[in-house]
Amino acid sequence: MVALQKVGKSAVVCNILGEIAKGRGEFLERFTLTPPCPKVIIVGTDQPLAD
Repeated sequence: MVALQKVGKSAVVCNILGEIAKGRGEFLERFTLTPPCPKVIIVGTDQPLAD
């Protein structure tokens, strides 16, 4: 995913992964998700600990 800084790329990825982990079948009523959620590590120098 490519975009300018601080536009929400990490937030979108975290939300998609969260929906997959919860077993939801779609994201934003548009994209089909297929569980199970893979193991993922997201690292970023501007990433808050809460994410």
